[in-house]
This record gives sequence, C-alpha cells and structure tokens, in this order.
Amino acid sequence: MKKSLALLALALAAATLAGAAPSTPPPPDAAPGPPARRAPAELSFYNDGTVLLFQKQWAGAQKQFEAALAINEAFAEAHNNLAYVLRKQGEANYARALEHYDRALALKPKLAEAYMYRGTLHALAGRAELARADYDTLVRLKSKLAPHLKKVIDTGREEEPEQFYGVMKKRKA
Repeated sequence: MKKSLALLALALAAATLAGAAPSTPPPPDAAPGPPARRAPAELSFYNDGTVLLFQKQWAGAQKQFEAALAINEAFAEAHNNLAYVLRKQGEANYARALEHYDRALALKPKLAEAYMYRGTLHALAGRAELARADYDTLVRLKSKLAPHLKKVIDTGREEEPEQFYGVMKKRKA
C-alpha cells in the first residue's frame, strides 16, 4: 500500500514538473481573448431606478439610486437622479436633494441636468438668485435646458404634466 502511494505521488510530481496539460479542457469563459463584457452592478440599479422614476415611483427609484451609489459613490448621474426623486417627494427632502445635486456637479461640472434641476429646486424654495446662477451656467454651457429652467424661475412652478427634461436615462456599460 505504501509503495502504491509513493508511486502515485511520484507520478503526480513528474506530471507537474513536465507541465502536463489538464485532462479536461478549460471552460469556455477561460478561453483566450477579451473577457465577456458585463454591465457593472451599479448600472443595473441605476437603470432600474430610472424605469421607476419615469413611472413616478419616487420611493422605489430612490432605493435603486441609493443602491447604485452604495457600489459606486462617484456615479454623478445617479446622484443627479437621486436628487430629483428626493425633491419630488417633498420639501422635507430639499436639503438632501441639494447635497446630491452638488455632489453630481462636483463629479461632473458640465452635467447640465444637475444645473437644471438644482436651479428648479432653488426656484421652488424661493432662492431666485441661486436659481438664476444655475440658469446662467446652462446658458454658458449652451444647454437646451436653459429655457426650461427660465420658465420655472419665471412662474415659480414646474410644468404640468410632469416633464423629465434632461433626467439621465438608462446607461450602458
């Protein structure tokens, strides 16, 4: 018995040293070439949140955007959309929404959507001078969203029925 085990160990060692190939082929995903492209998990949560946003399911969308940000805090568009759904849930959420608009803009200073909706938040909260500053930035960026923010500033309310000007839609990997 000891002799059989010794011979088996010797055979395994020799096969290893000789670089013997495995007896079974590698699985298909281990084949040479570029790895299969998969969307990062945060995009899945982000896209699900966007679907809920367009269905005006604010609380459900909020959870999805928060999940995306838990994975990737530097996801500017998720901050923007989270801020939007927070704002749509009422004035009690304005301060938190503002934090997310500001974070989105810190990450992407030319993200016109965040200026549009941060300006809307300022206008609705009675901070016209801050709303106008965001409007001026949209004009400098030559954004098509500028006239829509101007309308909110002038009227003090958003358009009805609900418009989703510039809310970032689904993203691909």
